[in-house]
Order: sequence, then C-alpha cells, then structure tokens
Amino acid sequence: MIKVEIIKSGRGWMDRFHQSTIRQATLDALRDELPRMAEDARRNTPVSPRSKEHLRDTVGYGIDREKGYGYLKAGGTFAVWYAHLIERGFTDRAGRFHRGRRFMGRAIEDHSQDVLVGLRRHLERRLSHG
Repeated sequence: MIKVEIIKSGRGWMDRFHQSTIRQATLDALRDELPRMAEDARRNTPVSPRSKEHLRDTVGYGIDREKGYGYLKAGGTFAVWYAHLIERGFTDRAGRFHRGRRFMGRAIEDHSQDVLVGLRRHLERRLSHG
C-alpha cells in the first residue's frame, strides 16, 4: 500500500483549524485524483495469458479519512500476495530474476502534479471562505 500522509503540527485552536483545513483539502484532492490513478494503474497492469485470475481486475483505491491518507490497492488474497512481486520484481524457483513492472508507482508519479494542483485549488477555496 502506498500512502500519501498529512503532517501533523503544533497545538492551539488556530493550529487545529489549519490542520483540519489542510487535511480536508488534501483528502478532497486525493478523492478527485485517485480514480484516475487507479484507472492508469489498471491500464498499465501486466496481464498473464496463462492465468485465469488477472491482477488488473482487482486494482482499486481507498481513502482513510480518520488517518488522513489515500492509497492504491490490489484487492483479494491472490492480488495482495502477487501485486508486490510484479511491482518490485522477484526471483523464481529456478533462480531467474524477473524485473519489476511498476504499474502502481508509475500511476502515482504520473498524477502527483495533478494532486498538487487539486490541493492548491481546494486550499484556495477553503481559505477564501473562512
């Protein structure tokens, strides 16, 4: 799971207000962009012609509002076990190394600027109202 976390700051009601505003704006920006990230990750996921289960079918996203982060995920027991091997590479039983084929990391990198633009837009909107 790849996280985008929010940094927590000092004390006092003003800090809590700003922290809450930043947290909410970040979650809104992630909510806007995560579906597109997941779609790109799904499109870039390698598909094995020999397998009946496809990792592509399980790629999704989620947002944890309590903890303050968004993430891309591969759902199901098979996908969770298999996704990190494809993303990072692995050595098979015969000792051959299969290089990683980044599909989730690349989707996050490709959309990082869009998340920052969305964060700026949401912060400007929230701070102009209050």
